[in-house]
Amino acid sequence: MHDRGSDTTTRAKTMWSESLFEGLYLALKKGKKNDAIIAILRDIKAKQYKDHYIIRKTKRDLGPAEGARVAALLSGKPTPGPAARPAQSPGGQRQRPLSKAAAEARARAAKRRAEQGLFAGIKRFFGNMLQK
Repeated sequence: MHDRGSDTTTRAKTMWSESLFEGLYLALKKGKKNDAIIAILRDIKAKQYKDHYIIRKTKRDLGPAEGARVAALLSGKPTPGPAARPAQSPGGQRQRPLSKAAAEARARAAKRRAEQGLFAGIKRFFGNMLQK
């Protein structure tokens, strides 16, 4: 629970302090808007944590991109937020844009699924009966 860093005298000493940081991490991971993250940062700053400590702890626990976002928010600079990041699939892999052929194949499959409904099945059944 303790954060033992050599470059700062402020440490997260209580469960409440750690829960504030966990709330910040969760908001960053979920890609919450800047206003929500700023509100959490205000709560952390009210506990007299220094900016460089918050930034360093965020970089260490979440990575440099989130640390840079927190640094920008603490300095008052606008950040692009989560919308500027590339889309990712649930497996963590970046999604590639579909090619034209893939988009057409998806459209054909959707049309086929629509034609396979109950009404289309009845229509095919009676159409086959008439042809015999």
